[in-house]
Amino acid sequence: MNYKALRVLATVYKVLAWVTLVVGSFISLSVLFIPSLISSGLGVPVSIGVGIVAAFVAIGFTLIQFILFLGFGELISLIFDIEANTHKGPVVEEEEEKRMAA
Repeated sequence: MNYKALRVLATVYKVLAWVTLVVGSFISLSVLFIPSLISSGLGVPVSIGVGIVAAFVAIGFTLIQFILFLGFGELISLIFDIEANTHKGPVVEEEEEKRMAA
């Protein structure tokens, strides 16, 4: 059970992925209302389409960050699973095959 810091890092990446998704979603939704605030505050006419496009771009970047953070955390976990299965060795696999055949 080595590499405790790496296991913590995998968990941090997974948690960070979900936090990024939640916060990024709220920010993306708030971007929808920025054009109406600009037009009412400054008196400059701004199309609502600008807010919609900006919201889709923000959602896209949020999803990319979510996938990258979650994927990296899962990759670290996968490496630990491979390491654990490698240490089992062929003896354990033969015993499992005998149990399955019986």
